[in-house]
Amino acid sequence: MATTQDLKRFESFPMAEVRDRKHVFHGTEPSYTIMGACRMPQWYEGNIGLIDPTPVHALTMQTCCEAVDARFQARFPEHRCTEGCSEWRPFNPTAK
Repeated sequence: MATTQDLKRFESFPMAEVRDRKHVFHGTEPSYTIMGACRMPQWYEGNIGLIDPTPVHALTMQTCCEAVDARFQARFPEHRCTEGCSEWRPFNPTAK
């Protein structure tokens, strides 16, 4: 079990540039996907989560997020964001 000291140590590590975005689907059961984008050594890479983990690559974080959004919209053209969906935001692994 992680301790408070472990968490403080983890929070002190330099973090890579990572962003995430959540889309919520309302149907017979609410479900969601979390899309992600991060800095790699020579480019940015992102995907639309478990729905389609095939990565997209770009030279900037903004174009990477736009490419992931375009892939999501191509796969789910009927999706309209509602409560629960988010915009791209810096990923915080310690957020609750």
